[in-house]
Amino acid sequence: MAEKRILVADDDFIIRCMTISQLEDLCKSIGVEANIDDVSTGKEAVEMAKATEYHLIVLDNNMETRDNGVAAILEIRKYRPNLPMILYTSGLDNDKAMAVRNAGAEIAVKNGDAELGDVVLEDVARKYLEERK
Repeated sequence: MAEKRILVADDDFIIRCMTISQLEDLCKSIGVEANIDDVSTGKEAVEMAKATEYHLIVLDNNMETRDNGVAAILEIRKYRPNLPMILYTSGLDNDKAMAVRNAGAEIAVKNGDAELGDVVLEDVARKYLEERK
């Protein structure tokens, strides 16, 4: 089984744990061993991304500190230009969505409904984790 390093950044402990659980379940279902780190701020995510080779980073946008997910993605992109990143959020205005996409990251909707066309975390993460087996 291939091992993948993943980083999850969310200031809400319960959501962070749920996200980690979703990713662990996904990895098991596709035959990938997950080594998942977690942090609670965008600043910590940037520091971890500088120090560690991740296969995927999942970030919330609305964290309590001024270093939100969009800002963290833009900063991480300077050091890791090809690293897959997903902004996992419950809401995003058009300007921020464009900034995320221009930085080469994707957006997944919390509480999304794939039948309604929402992009859910598992669908986006699967693409990156399967591609890099």
